[in-house]
Amino acid sequence: MNIKIAAIPFSTWEKVLIPNANIAGRPLASILNAIIIYIFPIAGFVLLFYFVYAGYTWLTSMGDPKKIQSAKDSMTNALVGFIIIFLAYWVVRIVGRVLGINVINLVFR
Repeated sequence: MNIKIAAIPFSTWEKVLIPNANIAGRPLASILNAIIIYIFPIAGFVLLFYFVYAGYTWLTSMGDPKKIQSAKDSMTNALVGFIIIFLAYWVVRIVGRVLGINVINLVFR
């Protein structure tokens, strides 16, 4: 089977796959910056949902020690996840400042 799809330049595919994207010729840092802008808020919403779900599990446990422990573990995991997300953001910012690279220009200015 002869497939000629590989002969199409990537700039054509990016317009089909990602509308209004102009990836060709952009440095990797700007592409990552565009992605990270969406990743941190989404991670925050997932974290909030996970924490609320753990609280709901605790409230509906009806005194069952296994369910209470499961809810406590979920809350601990949510808190650890928050700390990891928070530290990841700041580590990237600090390393960027030390090296003189402005990699992330997030909404949190």
